[in-house]
Amino acid sequence: MNFLRNAKLFSVALLSAFFLISCQKDSLSDAAHDVQSFSGIAGFNAIYRSLGLDLKIDDRVVNSDEYFDMGGAVKHKSVFPGRRTISLYDKDKKVEVFRGEHLVDPGKVYSAFFYGKDNVQMKVVEDNMIAPSAGKAKIRIANFANNRRIDFKVKEGQTATAGDKELSAQEVTTFYEFNAEKVRFQFENESEFSQMSIEFKPKDRGVYTVFLIPRIVSNVEGISMPDYEIQVIEHN
Repeated sequence: MNFLRNAKLFSVALLSAFFLISCQKDSLSDAAHDVQSFSGIAGFNAIYRSLGLDLKIDDRVVNSDEYFDMGGAVKHKSVFPGRRTISLYDKDKKVEVFRGEHLVDPGKVYSAFFYGKDNVQMKVVEDNMIAPSAGKAKIRIANFANNRRIDFKVKEGQTATAGDKELSAQEVTTFYEFNAEKVRFQFENESEFSQMSIEFKPKDRGVYTVFLIPRIVSNVEGISMPDYEIQVIEHN
């Protein structure tokens, strides 16, 4: 009798174990599905003279704790896949300055670049935010410098993926991989006073956007400056 009782208890325990393992597999599968279904959108502001904008996705403000002035960025925010409405609201002027849509694929992340002056437009690119290997950094160039073509040159920083390049207006390059040491880039266009350089030391495995935006040019007599400026945006 003890043998039969023990056999029954063992069978119940074995079935329970199989049930728990099955549940755990289902949970892991669901978690993997959730990760694959994650989507995100970040925002970049190159709208001339814009200050304090609300970035909205499906009419919900997503940058309540982030300023969105010209030259600024809003970190990637989680969104549901599908056709999403993206809009900008000027809080000072109390007017919507942009409204558009973008089809968001499951598991994809995007950057929305807003630019223009009287007629605001949006350019959306798919992002590759996977961190590089140790000792490397990933950097891309986004040219929203007053609707101008810009020549880009790598002056310092070892890389096998980036070289001198002509950037068309509103061009966003792929992410180039650099050694995580000091990098120095030079930009210029056909204007006489257009040449600018920027250098910085990227973090190990860091991901960056070098963001060219319009400059609010001062009319100081005798001073000539490029009509664009450069921001370095670090993606966390």
